[in-house]
Amino acid sequence: MTPTGRLLHYFKRYKTPLILGALCVIASSVFKLLQPLIVGNAVNALSTAATRAAMIRFGALLVGAAAIEGVFLYLQRWIIIGAYRRSCQCHSREAGASTAVTAVDRLPAARTGRSPRSDRRTSRPQSLRRFDSRHH
Repeated sequence: MTPTGRLLHYFKRYKTPLILGALCVIASSVFKLLQPLIVGNAVNALSTAATRAAMIRFGALLVGAAAIEGVFLYLQRWIIIGAYRRSCQCHSREAGASTAVTAVDRLPAARTGRSPRSDRRTSRPQSLRRFDSRHH
């Protein structure tokens, strides 16, 4: 199997969130690109007849486009980051335990600056544990 084929096979599992995330990227870009058009139309319209109603209308259009862009930007990040986190959880479950944690636990205490996992009695820092043991 080619590297591209393996990558596409991996993404097949997360097809729906990635498509939704891509659609949100496109939608947020469209509303971002509409804002200069709204400003340009406002300048053209207000240069001939500047009325209060026209200024309010263009201001509301500009704020509305920015708000809708923000919603799609939020959704895009929420969906894509959620798919990433689910993929990481899936890989950590497949690997058994977290490989980063087990690799750090195998290092000598002098390299990590902390005691091995089996020596931990509490979640308190080492300096406080020493303090507790001296004053009991």
